[in-house]
Amino acid sequence: MLPMFSHCGVSVRGASHERKGQVNQDSFGVVSRDDIVIAAVSDGHGSRSAFRSQRGSQLATGPLLEQFLNAIADLRMDVKERLASLSTIRHALELSLPQLLTRTWGSLVHEDLQRDPLRDDELRALRESSGDAAAKALEAHPRTAYGATLLVSVACDDFYAHLQLGDGDILEVTDHGEVHCPMPADVRLIANETTSLSLDKAWRDFRVVFQPLQGAPPAAILLGTDGLSNSFRAEADFHRAAGRFLDGLRTLGIKGFQPQLEENLRRVTQLGSGDDVTAVILVRADLLPNDPVTDEGSPPRAMIGPSVLVPGAASGPPPPLSSVSSSSPFASNEAARVPVRGRMRGPLSHRTLCAPLLSAGGQWGGAAALPHM
Repeated sequence: MLPMFSHCGVSVRGASHERKGQVNQDSFGVVSRDDIVIAAVSDGHGSRSAFRSQRGSQLATGPLLEQFLNAIADLRMDVKERLASLSTIRHALELSLPQLLTRTWGSLVHEDLQRDPLRDDELRALRESSGDAAAKALEAHPRTAYGATLLVSVACDDFYAHLQLGDGDILEVTDHGEVHCPMPADVRLIANETTSLSLDKAWRDFRVVFQPLQGAPPAAILLGTDGLSNSFRAEADFHRAAGRFLDGLRTLGIKGFQPQLEENLRRVTQLGSGDDVTAVILVRADLLPNDPVTDEGSPPRAMIGPSVLVPGAASGPPPPLSSVSSSSPFASNEAARVPVRGRMRGPLSHRTLCAPLLSAGGQWGGAAALPHM
Protein backbone atom coordinates (compact mmCIF):
# COMPACT_ATOMS: atom_id res chain seq x y z
CA MET A 1 0.00 0.00 0.00
CA LEU A 2 1.36 3.42 -0.97
CA PRO A 3 1.53 6.32 1.52
CA MET A 4 -1.32 8.81 1.35
CA PHE A 5 1.22 11.67 1.40
CA SER A 6 4.13 12.66 -0.81
CA HIS A 7 6.74 15.08 0.48
CA CYS A 8 9.34 17.70 -0.31
CA GLY A 9 11.84 19.30 2.02
CA VAL A 10 14.60 21.92 2.00
CA SER A 11 17.09 23.19 4.57
CA VAL A 12 19.15 26.31 3.89
CA ARG A 13 21.96 27.85 5.90
CA GLY A 14 21.02 31.10 7.55
CA ALA A 15 22.24 34.37 6.07
CA SER A 16 23.79 35.35 9.41
CA HIS A 17 25.50 31.95 9.66
CA GLU A 18 26.95 32.41 6.19
CA ARG A 19 28.37 35.80 7.19
CA LYS A 20 29.90 34.29 10.35
CA GLY A 21 31.18 31.14 8.64
CA GLN A 22 28.91 28.91 10.73
CA VAL A 23 27.35 25.64 9.56
CA ASN A 24 23.66 24.94 9.07
CA GLN A 25 22.45 23.57 12.41
CA ASP A 26 19.04 22.44 11.08
CA SER A 27 18.25 18.95 9.79
CA PHE A 28 15.22 17.16 8.42
CA GLY A 29 14.25 13.62 7.49
CA VAL A 30 11.38 11.64 6.00
CA VAL A 31 10.85 7.87 6.26
CA SER A 32 7.99 5.70 5.02
CA ARG A 33 6.77 2.14 4.94
CA ASP A 34 3.60 0.86 3.31
CA ASP A 35 0.99 3.57 4.00
CA ILE A 36 2.96 5.20 6.87
CA VAL A 37 4.98 8.37 6.31
CA ILE A 38 6.90 10.19 9.05
CA ALA A 39 8.54 13.60 8.66
CA ALA A 40 10.75 15.44 11.14
CA VAL A 41 12.70 18.68 11.47
CA SER A 42 15.27 19.51 14.13
CA ASP A 43 16.99 22.77 15.01
CA GLY A 44 20.34 22.66 16.80
CA HIS A 45 20.56 25.31 19.50
CA GLY A 46 23.82 26.83 18.33
CA SER A 47 24.57 28.33 21.75
CA ARG A 48 28.11 28.49 23.11
CA SER A 49 27.63 25.32 25.14
CA ALA A 50 25.78 23.54 22.28
CA PHE A 51 28.72 23.61 19.89
CA ARG A 52 27.87 20.15 18.50
CA SER A 53 24.19 20.91 17.95
CA GLN A 54 24.53 20.31 14.20
CA ARG A 55 25.33 16.69 15.06
CA GLY A 56 22.48 16.65 17.55
CA SER A 57 19.92 17.69 14.96
CA GLN A 58 21.27 15.18 12.43
CA LEU A 59 20.99 12.37 14.97
CA ALA A 60 17.39 13.42 15.64
CA THR A 61 16.33 13.12 12.01
CA GLY A 62 18.37 10.10 10.90
CA PRO A 63 18.46 6.65 12.56
CA LEU A 64 16.09 7.93 15.23
CA LEU A 65 13.25 8.16 12.71
CA GLU A 66 13.76 4.55 11.65
CA GLN A 67 13.30 3.44 15.25
CA PHE A 68 10.16 5.54 15.50
CA LEU A 69 8.82 4.11 12.23
CA ASN A 70 9.41 0.56 13.47
CA ALA A 71 7.46 1.30 16.65
CA ILE A 72 4.53 2.86 14.75
CA ALA A 73 4.46 -0.05 12.28
CA ASP A 74 4.37 -2.60 15.10
CA LEU A 75 1.51 -0.77 16.83
CA ARG A 76 -0.49 -0.55 13.64
CA MET A 77 0.01 -4.25 13.00
CA ASP A 78 -1.47 -4.93 16.42
CA VAL A 79 -4.46 -2.76 15.48
CA LYS A 80 -4.95 -4.59 12.17
CA GLU A 81 -4.82 -7.93 13.97
CA ARG A 82 -7.31 -6.62 16.54
CA LEU A 83 -4.77 -6.94 19.35
CA ALA A 84 -4.98 -3.22 20.05
CA SER A 85 -7.02 -0.15 19.16
CA LEU A 86 -6.23 3.36 18.00
CA SER A 87 -6.44 4.48 21.61
CA THR A 88 -3.43 2.24 22.28
CA ILE A 89 -1.47 4.17 19.66
CA ARG A 90 -2.67 7.46 21.13
CA HIS A 91 -1.45 6.47 24.62
CA ALA A 92 1.88 5.32 23.17
CA LEU A 93 2.31 8.67 21.44
CA GLU A 94 1.60 10.41 24.74
CA LEU A 95 4.04 8.42 26.84
CA SER A 96 6.18 5.54 25.57
CA LEU A 97 7.08 6.92 22.12
CA PRO A 98 8.42 10.26 23.43
CA GLN A 99 10.48 8.15 25.83
CA LEU A 100 11.69 6.07 22.90
CA LEU A 101 12.67 9.20 20.97
CA THR A 102 14.64 10.78 23.82
CA ARG A 103 16.22 7.50 24.93
CA THR A 104 17.33 6.63 21.39
CA TRP A 105 18.68 10.14 20.79
CA GLY A 106 20.63 9.90 24.07
CA SER A 107 22.12 6.56 23.01
CA LEU A 108 23.16 8.00 19.65
CA VAL A 109 24.78 10.97 21.39
CA HIS A 110 26.60 8.60 23.75
CA GLU A 111 27.93 6.60 20.79
CA ASP A 112 29.13 9.81 19.15
CA LEU A 113 30.90 10.86 22.33
CA GLN A 114 32.55 7.44 22.54
CA ARG A 115 33.92 7.94 19.03
CA ASP A 116 34.79 11.61 19.56
CA PRO A 117 34.97 12.73 23.22
CA LEU A 118 34.71 16.41 24.03
CA ARG A 119 38.06 17.90 23.04
CA ASP A 120 40.30 20.17 25.07
CA ASP A 121 40.02 22.93 22.48
CA GLU A 122 36.19 22.81 22.64
CA LEU A 123 36.16 23.04 26.42
CA ARG A 124 38.82 25.76 26.39
CA ALA A 125 36.77 27.86 23.97
CA LEU A 126 33.69 27.46 26.21
CA ARG A 127 35.71 28.35 29.30
CA GLU A 128 37.02 31.50 27.63
CA SER A 129 33.58 32.58 26.42
CA SER A 130 31.38 31.51 29.33
CA GLY A 131 33.61 30.78 32.33
CA ASP A 132 34.81 27.76 34.28
CA ALA A 133 31.34 26.94 35.65
CA ALA A 134 29.92 26.49 32.14
CA ALA A 135 32.77 24.18 31.14
CA LYS A 136 32.41 22.10 34.30
CA ALA A 137 28.65 21.84 33.79
CA LEU A 138 29.19 20.59 30.25
CA GLU A 139 31.74 18.01 31.35
CA ALA A 140 29.15 16.72 33.84
CA HIS A 141 26.35 16.78 31.25
CA PRO A 142 28.09 16.41 27.85
CA ARG A 143 24.95 15.84 25.79
CA THR A 144 24.18 19.54 26.30
CA ALA A 145 26.71 20.12 23.50
CA TYR A 146 24.29 18.34 21.13
CA GLY A 147 21.12 20.18 22.16
CA ALA A 148 18.36 20.35 19.55
CA THR A 149 14.61 20.58 19.13
CA LEU A 150 12.45 17.93 17.43
CA LEU A 151 9.16 18.17 15.52
CA VAL A 152 7.60 15.00 14.09
CA SER A 153 4.45 14.31 12.07
CA VAL A 154 3.18 10.82 11.27
CA ALA A 155 0.37 10.07 8.83
CA CYS A 156 -1.24 6.85 7.65
CA ASP A 157 -4.62 5.70 6.43
CA ASP A 158 -6.38 5.66 9.82
CA PHE A 159 -4.80 8.48 11.86
CA TYR A 160 -2.27 11.26 11.87
CA ALA A 161 -0.36 12.80 14.76
CA HIS A 162 2.16 15.49 15.65
CA LEU A 163 4.85 15.54 18.35
CA GLN A 164 6.81 18.67 19.21
CA LEU A 165 9.68 19.35 21.60
CA GLY A 166 10.94 22.92 21.55
CA ASP A 167 10.25 25.80 19.20
CA GLY A 168 9.30 25.61 15.54
CA ASP A 169 5.97 25.20 13.80
CA ILE A 170 3.60 22.52 12.58
CA LEU A 171 0.82 23.82 10.34
CA GLU A 172 -2.07 22.09 8.61
CA VAL A 173 -3.53 23.34 5.33
CA THR A 174 -7.04 22.40 4.21
CA ASP A 175 -8.10 21.65 0.63
CA HIS A 176 -9.35 25.24 0.42
CA GLY A 177 -6.04 26.73 1.53
CA GLU A 178 -7.08 27.54 5.10
CA VAL A 179 -4.15 27.27 7.50
CA HIS A 180 -4.11 26.61 11.23
CA CYS A 181 -1.70 25.41 13.91
CA PRO A 182 -3.01 22.28 15.67
CA MET A 183 -0.36 22.37 18.39
CA PRO A 184 -1.14 24.21 21.65
CA ALA A 185 1.46 26.78 22.63
CA ASP A 186 4.13 26.07 25.25
CA VAL A 187 4.13 29.17 27.44
CA ARG A 188 7.74 28.55 28.46
CA LEU A 189 9.09 29.19 24.96
CA ILE A 190 9.79 32.88 25.41
CA ALA A 191 12.36 34.86 23.36
CA ASN A 192 15.31 32.52 22.74
CA GLU A 193 14.40 29.85 25.30
CA THR A 194 13.34 26.37 24.23
CA THR A 195 12.83 22.88 25.57
CA SER A 196 15.42 20.44 24.28
CA LEU A 197 16.36 16.84 23.60
CA SER A 198 19.44 17.40 25.74
CA LEU A 199 17.52 17.98 28.97
CA ASP A 200 16.81 15.37 31.63
CA LYS A 201 13.40 13.73 31.17
CA ALA A 202 12.85 15.62 27.92
CA TRP A 203 10.07 13.18 26.99
CA ARG A 204 7.85 14.95 29.52
CA ASP A 205 8.10 18.19 27.52
CA PHE A 206 6.70 16.81 24.25
CA ARG A 207 3.41 18.24 23.09
CA VAL A 208 1.32 15.65 21.27
CA VAL A 209 -1.76 15.89 19.06
CA PHE A 210 -3.48 12.73 17.82
CA GLN A 211 -6.33 12.62 15.30
CA PRO A 212 -8.14 9.50 14.07
CA LEU A 213 -9.15 9.93 10.46
CA GLN A 214 -12.78 10.73 9.81
CA GLY A 215 -12.91 11.74 6.18
CA ALA A 216 -9.97 13.25 4.31
CA PRO A 217 -6.79 14.26 6.17
CA PRO A 218 -5.29 17.74 5.74
CA ALA A 219 -4.29 18.67 2.21
CA ALA A 220 -0.79 19.44 3.47
CA ILE A 221 1.22 19.43 6.70
CA LEU A 222 4.14 21.85 7.06
CA LEU A 223 6.94 21.35 9.58
CA GLY A 224 9.32 24.28 9.94
CA THR A 225 12.13 25.35 12.21
CA ASP A 226 11.66 28.69 13.92
CA GLY A 227 13.92 30.45 11.42
CA LEU A 228 11.00 30.25 9.01
CA SER A 229 8.16 31.68 11.09
CA ASN A 230 10.46 34.21 12.79
CA SER A 231 11.08 35.74 9.38
CA PHE A 232 7.55 37.11 9.18
CA ARG A 233 6.32 40.12 11.09
CA ALA A 234 2.82 38.65 11.44
CA GLU A 235 1.52 35.13 11.89
CA ALA A 236 -1.02 35.79 9.14
CA ASP A 237 1.81 36.42 6.63
CA PHE A 238 3.43 33.12 7.59
CA HIS A 239 0.16 31.26 7.25
CA ARG A 240 -0.49 32.80 3.82
CA ALA A 241 2.94 31.62 2.68
CA ALA A 242 2.12 28.08 3.85
CA GLY A 243 -1.13 28.16 1.87
CA ARG A 244 0.75 29.28 -1.22
CA PHE A 245 3.23 26.43 -0.82
CA LEU A 246 0.26 24.11 -1.31
CA ASP A 247 -0.77 26.10 -4.40
CA GLY A 248 2.72 25.60 -5.81
CA LEU A 249 2.70 21.86 -5.19
CA ARG A 250 -0.70 21.52 -6.83
CA THR A 251 0.51 23.40 -9.89
CA LEU A 252 4.07 22.12 -10.30
CA GLY A 253 4.25 18.80 -8.48
CA ILE A 254 7.12 17.83 -6.21
CA LYS A 255 9.99 18.11 -8.73
CA GLY A 256 8.82 21.42 -10.13
CA PHE A 257 8.17 22.97 -6.75
CA GLN A 258 11.28 21.79 -4.87
CA PRO A 259 13.78 24.26 -6.43
CA GLN A 260 11.35 27.13 -5.96
CA LEU A 261 10.88 26.22 -2.31
CA GLU A 262 14.67 26.33 -1.86
CA GLU A 263 14.90 29.70 -3.61
CA ASN A 264 12.18 31.13 -1.42
CA LEU A 265 13.69 29.83 1.81
CA ARG A 266 16.97 31.49 0.85
CA ARG A 267 15.07 34.70 0.31
CA VAL A 268 13.32 34.28 3.66
CA THR A 269 16.55 34.05 5.63
CA GLN A 270 18.12 36.95 3.69
CA LEU A 271 15.17 39.26 4.28
CA GLY A 272 14.04 37.89 7.61
CA SER A 273 15.51 36.12 10.62
CA GLY A 274 18.98 35.43 9.23
CA ASP A 275 18.66 32.03 10.92
CA ASP A 276 18.87 28.59 9.32
CA VAL A 277 15.53 27.82 7.67
CA THR A 278 14.08 24.35 7.15
CA ALA A 279 10.69 23.26 5.85
CA VAL A 280 9.25 19.82 5.14
CA ILE A 281 5.84 19.58 3.51
CA LEU A 282 3.69 16.47 3.44
CA VAL A 283 1.12 16.86 0.67
CA ARG A 284 -1.74 14.52 -0.14
CA ALA A 285 -0.80 12.54 -3.23
CA ASP A 286 -4.26 12.91 -4.76
CA LEU A 287 -3.74 16.70 -4.96
CA LEU A 288 -0.59 16.54 -7.06
CA PRO A 289 -0.85 17.10 -10.83
CA ASN A 290 -1.12 14.06 -13.08
CA ASP A 291 1.57 15.50 -15.35
CA PRO A 292 4.04 17.17 -12.97
CA VAL A 293 7.03 19.17 -14.12
CA THR A 294 10.02 16.88 -14.73
CA ASP A 295 13.70 17.56 -14.22
CA GLU A 296 13.89 18.57 -17.88
CA GLY A 297 10.87 20.84 -17.66
CA SER A 298 10.87 24.58 -17.09
CA PRO A 299 8.69 25.47 -14.10
CA PRO A 300 6.26 28.25 -15.03
CA ARG A 301 7.74 30.97 -12.86
CA ALA A 302 4.94 33.37 -13.70
CA MET A 303 2.57 30.96 -11.91
CA ILE A 304 4.51 30.69 -8.69
CA GLY A 305 7.58 32.66 -7.79
CA PRO A 306 9.23 34.33 -4.81
CA SER A 307 6.83 37.26 -4.78
CA VAL A 308 3.91 34.85 -4.50
CA LEU A 309 5.38 32.41 -1.99
CA VAL A 310 6.64 35.14 0.28
CA PRO A 311 3.81 37.63 0.76
CA GLY A 312 4.85 41.22 0.36
CA ALA A 313 8.35 40.51 -0.94
CA ALA A 314 9.45 42.32 -4.06
CA SER A 315 9.93 40.21 -7.15
CA GLY A 316 13.39 39.80 -8.60
CA PRO A 317 16.70 39.32 -6.77
CA PRO A 318 16.59 39.83 -3.00
CA PRO A 319 17.60 43.39 -2.03
CA PRO A 320 20.49 43.93 0.40
CA LEU A 321 19.45 43.68 4.03
CA SER A 322 19.88 47.42 4.51
CA SER A 323 17.21 48.13 1.91
CA VAL A 324 14.40 46.15 3.58
CA SER A 325 11.74 48.64 4.56
CA SER A 326 9.87 48.77 7.84
CA SER A 327 6.75 47.66 5.96
CA SER A 328 8.32 44.31 5.01
CA PRO A 329 6.50 41.25 6.36
CA PHE A 330 9.85 39.88 7.50
CA ALA A 331 11.21 40.27 11.00
CA SER A 332 14.83 40.18 12.10
CA ASN A 333 15.93 37.67 14.75
CA GLU A 334 19.38 36.09 15.04
CA ALA A 335 19.28 34.98 18.68
CA ALA A 336 20.66 31.63 19.79
CA ARG A 337 18.48 29.27 21.78
CA VAL A 338 18.75 28.58 25.48
CA PRO A 339 17.07 25.58 27.15
CA VAL A 340 14.38 26.57 29.66
CA ARG A 341 13.88 24.72 32.87
CA GLY A 342 10.64 24.20 34.68
CA ARG A 343 7.54 22.17 34.15
CA MET A 344 4.60 23.28 32.12
CA ARG A 345 1.68 24.61 34.11
CA GLY A 346 -1.97 25.26 33.65
CA PRO A 347 -3.89 23.48 30.92
CA LEU A 348 -0.69 21.91 29.57
CA SER A 349 0.38 20.43 32.89
CA HIS A 350 0.39 16.90 31.46
CA ARG A 351 2.59 18.12 28.59
CA THR A 352 0.70 16.03 26.02
CA LEU A 353 -2.57 16.74 24.35
CA CYS A 354 -4.88 14.66 22.20
CA ALA A 355 -7.33 17.16 20.83
CA PRO A 356 -9.44 17.03 17.69
CA LEU A 357 -8.01 19.10 14.86
CA LEU A 358 -9.90 21.72 12.94
CA SER A 359 -9.59 20.06 9.54
CA ALA A 360 -11.81 17.12 8.62
CA GLY A 361 -10.45 15.18 7.13
CA GLY A 362 10.29 10.87 7.74
CA GLN A 363 15.97 13.95 11.67
CA TRP A 364 17.95 12.49 25.85
CA GLY A 365 16.83 15.14 27.39
CA GLY A 366 15.77 17.00 30.49
CA ALA A 367 12.93 19.06 31.83
CA ALA A 368 14.13 22.54 31.02
CA ALA A 369 14.59 24.93 28.15
CA LEU A 370 17.82 25.89 26.37
CA PRO A 371 18.95 28.97 24.47
CA HIS A 372 19.16 29.09 20.67
CA MET A 373 22.13 31.04 19.35
